[in-house]
Amino acid sequence: MAVTTTLCPLATNYGGLVVYTILFGIFDGAFVALIAVITGDIVGSSKLPSALGFLYLVFSVPIMTGSLIAGIFSPNNNFVRLSYNLLYSVPDFRATGIET
Repeated sequence: MAVTTTLCPLATNYGGLVVYTILFGIFDGAFVALIAVITGDIVGSSKLPSALGFLYLVFSVPIMTGSLIAGIFSPNNNFVRLSYNLLYSVPDFRATGIET
């Protein structure tokens, strides 16, 4: 999802946007389907409810603040693309450091 979102500015026409939405939908669907399973494997079934609650709490912070941060940068058009690329490239770098 992070890679498709980072590449979203390259979708300059309708066809590119359709390709972006299809790829994002596939990756988001896989992520949502696997989040409870992977969390259950990591923490076990006895701690699964509290772990999922904490995980969704952590996920809600960037969802709530991302639009606010993008809105702060949007009046100055020079920073829109920079802020977009900086905010959405962080998950790419973070995902490369995950060890199995």
